[in-house]
Amino acid sequence: MSSPPPVAILQMLTGRWVCNAVCAAARFRLADHLSARARTCADLAPEIGAHVPSLYRLLRALASLGLFTEDARGRFSTTPLGEYLRSDVLGSMYGMARFIGSEEHGAAWNALPYAVASGEPAFEHVYGRTAWQYLDEDPELNAIFSLAMRSLASNAAPEIAAQIDLRGTATVCDVGGADGTLLAALLERNPGARGILYDRAAAIAEARRADLAALRGRCDLVEGDFLERVPPADVIVLSRVLHDWADADAERILANCRAALPQHGRVVVYDAVIEPGDEPDFGKLLDLEMLVITPGGRERTRDELERLFAAAGLRLTECVRLPTGALAWGVPAQEARLP
Repeated sequence: MSSPPPVAILQMLTGRWVCNAVCAAARFRLADHLSARARTCADLAPEIGAHVPSLYRLLRALASLGLFTEDARGRFSTTPLGEYLRSDVLGSMYGMARFIGSEEHGAAWNALPYAVASGEPAFEHVYGRTAWQYLDEDPELNAIFSLAMRSLASNAAPEIAAQIDLRGTATVCDVGGADGTLLAALLERNPGARGILYDRAAAIAEARRADLAALRGRCDLVEGDFLERVPPADVIVLSRVLHDWADADAERILANCRAALPQHGRVVVYDAVIEPGDEPDFGKLLDLEMLVITPGGRERTRDELERLFAAAGLRLTECVRLPTGALAWGVPAQEARLP
């Protein structure tokens, strides 16, 4: 049976409790520590700098969420679900938990009413500069943000790479590609292609530290501003980039991609694409994240995305839904009119 309305609303309101508990698990790397063997809180707490009774209360709550399990001797271990909070597992949500659990992210979301009332980003209101400026000035938070982007990319990369056919493609450029997780997946599936990873200087520094094997010897790491220019390539990928920007800037980014394309080239955009109606849609909540954090960013409908493409001299030719978002292909508008 469904919950009574007051209980249903209470469950929504206490979503913050769940979120903060999961973020605390990531902060203390509980999944890492409890994956190899079951341990009591008395054994674990000194190692991670925690108060024994309080750690027990946290783990007991997390066990009720299915992330850990407690045995009859009071020892906790990581469940198959909790494995995806480890810091060393492909597809892990560890990085996202660290970023969402950061003081900066929490303070910005607390200012959501300001963003709704003003239309201005809450992050900039709280910290006096854009999120990108803040990340450039804070290496520790930038490293956490890079982990968060890796969390998202490592989950989406295989399904994206499976959809993007690079046969006959000489060069693929991942614009705003963070540490190169998606580009690595593309190059692994297409051994004949070379890659360009293009992003902010701080992001490229993180990519150099990550040093993904699939990029070695096949990829140029290029620092730059995609609002100013994009390196030439046969295929240009924008994965969760356009949603960070207001329409005018998104058009500018796409126009720079168009200028960097040969006539046979393609732009591939990966973002949420909002469907009409009231059905549950992760993209609608992600859209609030864009409202809070980014300077004018938003998730868009297909029609809105198509208008951005057209304004930049591109034609949207296909839009394919994937479990975690949608892929939209664009080609130069002149080529699209050829028979």
